Amino acid sequence: MLQLYVTHLLHYVGNIMKITKYTAVGSSKSGRSHTVYSSVTFEDGRKHRLIKRAKEGELEDTKRLWEEMLEKGLNPTDEEDERLYHKLSGKHTIKESLQDFYKSSIVTPETLSSYKSKLKLIDDWYGSKFVKEVKAHDVEKILRKKVKDGEFAQTTLSHAKKVFTAFFTWCVDEGILETTPLNFKKSLKSDKDTKESHVPFADEHFEIIIEELKKEENKFYFNFVNFIYHLHLRPKEINNLKKGDLDLVNNVITIKSSVAKNDKKEILPIFPALRKIIDTMNLGELDKDDYIFFKQYSDGRKTQLSKSYISDRFRPILKNLGLYDDTGYDLYSFKAKGNLDKLDKMGWSLIQLQKCNRHATVNQTLTYLKNIGKVTDIDNLDSIEL
Repeated sequence: MLQLYVTHLLHYVGNIMKITKYTAVGSSKSGRSHTVYSSVTFEDGRKHRLIKRAKEGELEDTKRLWEEMLEKGLNPTDEEDERLYHKLSGKHTIKESLQDFYKSSIVTPETLSSYKSKLKLIDDWYGSKFVKEVKAHDVEKILRKKVKDGEFAQTTLSHAKKVFTAFFTWCVDEGILETTPLNFKKSLKSDKDTKESHVPFADEHFEIIIEELKKEENKFYFNFVNFIYHLHLRPKEINNLKKGDLDLVNNVITIKSSVAKNDKKEILPIFPALRKIIDTMNLGELDKDDYIFFKQYSDGRKTQLSKSYISDRFRPILKNLGLYDDTGYDLYSFKAKGNLDKLDKMGWSLIQLQKCNRHATVNQTLTYLKNIGKVTDIDNLDSIEL
């Protein structure tokens, strides 16, 4: 591991324009501040005089920092070089590292808010500390307090562990740490009940919700949830549907592998009930590469919907109907309701339901149905007593 750490250091220094020669760091006073300076030569032969202002009380620390950075071939007036110096010297703070982590390829636009909500806890507690000073028990202290205060259910706790692990693993990959300090104890658990979600709509509630969504001001959302109800698509998959993905001659929809739940391209049928909805969506006005659900601006621009765009607007609708608190209803409730209606009202078989849900096995479909409270015929079967 030490060899790996040294390799990281060499990698970083090798990617910058090193300073090969420099004069002793000097300073001159001007009023209440000082000017710190040094003449340097870069590895490409360029010569430059570096200058920086320093307050009275910071002079010695600034000069010491300059000397240490110049010795490592780094430019003390360059912000990126200074950040790199702190990395190489183990003086990178949690706050600084988090800012770099959020810009890394590990964090996507979809996961950014989720990561920030959890990592803000570490920032609030230990933001000014050097990363190398934060130990496993420090991180566990945060999580144990959240559990003790009843703020973290087990699912939230598990997610926080994964996010913290991703951050400290990134610190190792970046050469900020030699090894990750995290090693969560098995005793770190939560017994708080997880808030119910994805609960299938009760028939009487479903009628009220559909009636509300059919109103002109909510028609956009009505069209969207039809894709969930009929095809059991995830919001992310619907957000990424383009006009060219819909073959209205053969009545099929293509879900690209980049967004499909199974990471492979899937061709799904357009049921007659969904086709009626699609025919009202004026798709003829769109180009092949336009998203079928989009946000349009006053200047005519069309942009893809954000991951939570529909759910953020469906939630207030449920609240206004008095059907949000303690119901477990959300966008995925349309998928659950669609499954139950196909099974109970349309007479679908488990095999047909498996294919519509794109489950790998019937057993996976049975597990899903149990999770939404459905007991199937197969669950009540008996066998011959021996």
